[in-house]
Amino acid sequence: MLSKNESWSLNKLINERCEGIMTNQKVYYGKDIEVMFNSEVCIHSGICVKGLPGVFDLSKRPWVNPDADTMEAIARHIDTCPSGALTYRRLDGEYSTKKEG
Repeated sequence: MLSKNESWSLNKLINERCEGIMTNQKVYYGKDIEVMFNSEVCIHSGICVKGLPGVFDLSKRPWVNPDADTMEAIARHIDTCPSGALTYRRLDGEYSTKKEG
């Protein structure tokens, strides 16, 4: 079984390799959560930057800082993204956005 750090490193490598295959999706790596942003899907509602400005800050590069708040707060906030452009992967094993159907 891989340690948390080994698992994180392996996931980062896999995501980096797959990133070229995916369309305009960028991955931002944090210690507890990875945030994915798909610019082709974004409708620019601004909910991300208004709701968690410490995590989503357009004046900074990179503009997403997944370590600027708790994994739970970031996951809850990403679940409010109206377009689905933001998704996440919790590094505790739980995955992604809960979209109501």
